[in-house]
Amino acid sequence: MTEKIICRAPFPYGEVHACSNLICYCSDFRFRRAIEKLERVLGIHLNCDGLQIPGSIKSVNDENGEGPVSGWIEVLHKLHGAKNIFIIAHAAKCGAYAESGIRFESEEDEQSFHEGELRKARGLIEGIILGARVRMIYARLSQNRRQVEFVEIA
Repeated sequence: MTEKIICRAPFPYGEVHACSNLICYCSDFRFRRAIEKLERVLGIHLNCDGLQIPGSIKSVNDENGEGPVSGWIEVLHKLHGAKNIFIIAHAAKCGAYAESGIRFESEEDEQSFHEGELRKARGLIEGIILGARVRMIYARLSQNRRQVEFVEIA
């Protein structure tokens, strides 16, 4: 069998097998580049595990911190030692929530709902990973709907 290398990419890690950060976000392709930019702005892009799943924190909340997604967060923490966990919920009709029949009357209602979801997920994750610093971020569209704005929720 012949092989053909289709790409080469830098691997700056050497023997390092630990990172300080884990970022959990929705697999919605519309937000992928914005998330990559956020990682750079936060300075975590070279020191971060990524957990990209449909609905992001919805799964953590639905399984009440005791299912596969919560388990993946725990495994990544055990393998790589991340102490800073970034959880992101997004606007613009997340399909995972739409599948559940959840609809919003306004963008404000949508943000308020997701802030509640972020708070619930933070509590569950803090129960899984003791001592973790969980940062909650809401991704919404700008007024002209051409940019993603990331808002950290206190």
